[in-house]
Amino acid sequence: MPELEVFIISWTGQTERALSIAAQIKGAVSRVSIVHSEPPELLAGTDAVLIGVPEDHFFGRKFSAALSRRQYELALFITADADHPDWRIVALRCQEAFAKLPELAVWSPKVWFSTWSLAKVWIANLAVRPLRAVVMTDSIVWAFNSTIAERLGRVDYNINNYGYTIDTLAAMAAHTSGQVVAMDPGVEIAHPRGSGYSPDEALEQAKAFIQQFSLGEKLVWEAFREYMTLRRGNEQFPDPRLISTTPYALHHQLVRPPITPAVIGEGQQGGTDRADGEAPPDR
Repeated sequence: MPELEVFIISWTGQTERALSIAAQIKGAVSRVSIVHSEPPELLAGTDAVLIGVPEDHFFGRKFSAALSRRQYELALFITADADHPDWRIVALRCQEAFAKLPELAVWSPKVWFSTWSLAKVWIANLAVRPLRAVVMTDSIVWAFNSTIAERLGRVDYNINNYGYTIDTLAAMAAHTSGQVVAMDPGVEIAHPRGSGYSPDEALEQAKAFIQQFSLGEKLVWEAFREYMTLRRGNEQFPDPRLISTTPYALHHQLVRPPITPAVIGEGQQGGTDRADGEAPPDR
């Protein structure tokens, strides 16, 4: 399987959680790094690589610091406030997905209370079960290959300290280069609702950051935005790629979801989309 390294994004108050994730996952991946802004003595004793940054660095600039240290084919990013009972399983499922689907560029599990719930971003099922082809993923827990890493390395993160739309750029880079963005609904990540900073300021930074998208990436994003707007309504999509018996891709057949995607997860707490209709507990 392709080699995978992990970057844990930590911040004040999350150090113990970051250390716990690092200790649990270290034997399952090639390297573990913690990006932090705490005094080094608070992380003493860990085997993880420590990447220290100033305290005023939020996700965007911490992500940039991690990206500059990348060494392996696959990079899995985990924010320290995310929760899973066994992070080794998350890493294994991630590696397996990239091994089984060579066209895969961006991967994520299903994250509770994500802006980009499966109900909103689902395009189609993939023959490599249980992966779902999606518009994009969230950057709470996600992974990408070296091609996407190189694209993400060609932008300026100083104008996007909060990091909104980094995940959007990664997904649009994949779509415009003939690669796949996929979510694994069989792996669920608990994550608290909301964030600790101003969404208005983050959105303003994102507007400037999007200007660094290529023209093709901007156009594909506009098309997908319209698609997701329709998906939240009651429109039907007679796209032959989703209903034809002829595979859309030669060896990755797309099949129409068994339930109309637009209604999956509608009305459930936090935009979750569990097939059994049960929303997870509010974490």
